[in-house]
Amino acid sequence: MTQETGENRGARLNLMQMAEFSRDGPVKKDLMRAGQTDLVLVCFESGQEILPHREPYAVQFLVLSGEGTIVSGDDEYQVETGHLVAVAANGMRGIRCRTRMIILGIRHVVGGNQTCRE
Repeated sequence: MTQETGENRGARLNLMQMAEFSRDGPVKKDLMRAGQTDLVLVCFESGQEILPHREPYAVQFLVLSGEGTIVSGDDEYQVETGHLVAVAANGMRGIRCRTRMIILGIRHVVGGNQTCRE
């Protein structure tokens, strides 16, 4: 489901019900675009990964369920449900899961510098 939101339009999505998994690799679903921000749901079976690579946009990964490792720049973070990892535009990013994982990716196509507070 892809949805464009506007000033007077809202949306309600149950992300956990939208999750789909495949033994062939991670399943990516484009959920919504709001201005210059895209929301993407990515679902992984245990052991699946997206190899580290660079993209021209900033992103935050919110772990909705599961455990694994997220690469952000030169760092690797051990993550589990509820963790948020930010990656700057053009920074290395990758995801490797230990258990079945559901991640919400929040992509920002304009700008790229961000910080994440602990």
